[in-house]
Amino acid sequence: LKPMNLLLLNQDATTRRLKVADFNSATRLGREIGCSGMLSARGTQLYAAPELRFGLEWNERVDVWACGLCIFFMARAQQPFNSASRQNARLLQQGRLPPVDWGVMSKPLINLVRQCLAVQMRDRPSPIELLEHCVFLDSERTARGTAAEGTCIAGVANSSVGSYPAVTSLASCGLLIHDFNNRYCSGMRRQSWHQPTMQDIAVRRYMHFEGRVHSQLQAWTS
Repeated sequence: LKPMNLLLLNQDATTRRLKVADFNSATRLGREIGCSGMLSARGTQLYAAPELRFGLEWNERVDVWACGLCIFFMARAQQPFNSASRQNARLLQQGRLPPVDWGVMSKPLINLVRQCLAVQMRDRPSPIELLEHCVFLDSERTARGTAAEGTCIAGVANSSVGSYPAVTSLASCGLLIHDFNNRYCSGMRRQSWHQPTMQDIAVRRYMHFEGRVHSQLQAWTS
């Protein structure tokens, strides 16, 4: 996954759909007919997860890393850091994310990208968990053109800031949320903690990345 392979299809005057192109050697995983196991590492190195770059064990979460880079690029029209830099490569090998200039990105969107760019693969959410992130709460309604009044662009903390035109593409893909800039995604905490669900795990991970893990919450299993 990389920005040049993400296409926006104009369905009508107000609706766009995100399409992934250039699957190249991609394959379906599983034991069914037409499926196979994981392939050898390949693809654009700038979007390769640390475990791929350094020859470690890897799984489908390498695509979550690439998604984080793509989302950041859509919001700021640039990479969060130069992964080709030797200094940044050393930081990644040490399990540390290179310094990132988040600019005016909103706190929920920063949280989403930080989760995707967790250097340790085990700390990165699975794709199915990532879809439970609060940034995506209103995306379905937005795609139908029924987003609630008062929603804001997820890419910026201040909607009046117009210095990052790429944010328009992010919003047109349905990534709109309510204004969570001064609080984390409280709207996600609706279900009982006594019956953990994928959404519960997503909330706990969100709180973990915000440094707000409650002492009574158990760690997620990765």
